[in-house]
Amino acid sequence: MACPYFTLPTTRVANRTSVIRQGESRQNGFCPIQNEDDLTYHKYLQLDNILNAQTLRSTLDGQKPVHDEHLFIITHQAFELWFRQILYEIDSISRILSAEYLEERKSLCVISRLNRVIAILKLCCDQFGVLETMTPQDFLDFRDTLGVASGFQSYQFRLMEIRFGVIDDLRVSYDRKSFLEAFPNNERQLLEKAQSEPSLLDLVNDWLSRTPGLKARSFDFWCRFKVSVNSMLAEMKLATQDECDDVARERMLWRYDKTKKNFTELFDEEHHNNLLKLHERRLTYQAMQGALMIFFYRDEPRFHLPYQLLQSLMDLDRQFMKLRYNHTSMVQRMVGSKVGTGGSSGYLYLRSTCSDRYKIFLDLLNLSTYLVPRDRIPPLSSEMKKSLSIEGCFEIGPPRFLDERDPGYLTGSNPNVSIAKDTDDSVEMAVKERNGTLV
Repeated sequence: MACPYFTLPTTRVANRTSVIRQGESRQNGFCPIQNEDDLTYHKYLQLDNILNAQTLRSTLDGQKPVHDEHLFIITHQAFELWFRQILYEIDSISRILSAEYLEERKSLCVISRLNRVIAILKLCCDQFGVLETMTPQDFLDFRDTLGVASGFQSYQFRLMEIRFGVIDDLRVSYDRKSFLEAFPNNERQLLEKAQSEPSLLDLVNDWLSRTPGLKARSFDFWCRFKVSVNSMLAEMKLATQDECDDVARERMLWRYDKTKKNFTELFDEEHHNNLLKLHERRLTYQAMQGALMIFFYRDEPRFHLPYQLLQSLMDLDRQFMKLRYNHTSMVQRMVGSKVGTGGSSGYLYLRSTCSDRYKIFLDLLNLSTYLVPRDRIPPLSSEMKKSLSIEGCFEIGPPRFLDERDPGYLTGSNPNVSIAKDTDDSVEMAVKERNGTLV
């Protein structure tokens, strides 16, 4: 007697057989390759060139090949391929940002491609983990065969730095020479040409300086923000004076002085421009205002994408610095303090590049210094709020407040408002501001 658990009804057996036959028929077909000239996967990717580009230097003198040299070559070739893709994406982003106006529909494209670059940089950071499966002793077995070849000579990495906006004057010198001296003439000329072109930092500066609302007659953000900060500082001063405990008052006074110093420097355009010349600032004075405005009013519909774009730029900077740090840590582990194959100081040189001087969007990263409580953010005028709303986006007629180059852009800022001094006037200003009587 057959086991009931392994006996299928006749109809189910028939259905199952039909399904199997259908699956087999779907797999039947013909080979689309008709002749040797047809494009194949192998030809499309040019795998002959890629897969035959791993020449082990350890075997050139008839010696036994060092096993881990193959991993070393493959990993660095993968880095260069990803660098090529990053440059491809950054060039496309630069073309969009260099337009006279940044259309809102293209903002999402910029953000998407920036996030792709960030994802690639994360992948590159993880690749060091694969390379570190090679021990320092394994690397030493073939290191001498590299001659003067060094990662310092990576043309694409230097081009990436230039495209991003690394400031040339802040670079750590290479044997007291420009980093360009490490490249042959053809690559050096291409790098010099790239230095003469706008970087991502330059384009972002230009874009931020055109933020709507900075010079509008109906809403002068910078002037209103100064008034709000004056009010905040005045209240902080009053609270300090009213504190009875000496220790607490000393702490509050220190905080007040520090806060006032930060905002005084922020609102001092001449001081900002001097720091810009010294490369202690990256954003122009106007661009800094635009970035702060986007941070404060990021909940407004038309600032959603600009805020995401700024976040992506900071993530890009962070991942690029992480790539440097991971490389530096790996070199320390592999060669310690030995001189680099290219003649640099090796780990000591790489360690010096993991500092703020190599950060591109440093001002965006430090923007939190100037954030104020929500109730201190100047309220938008009705006209400005409409302009930044969805309704304003679809308003018939030429757009307003989009760009200072727009013919409909209104001006009328008041540069004469500055940080108020510690006088009764500032206290009175604070009271009026809090009561809603200050316009």
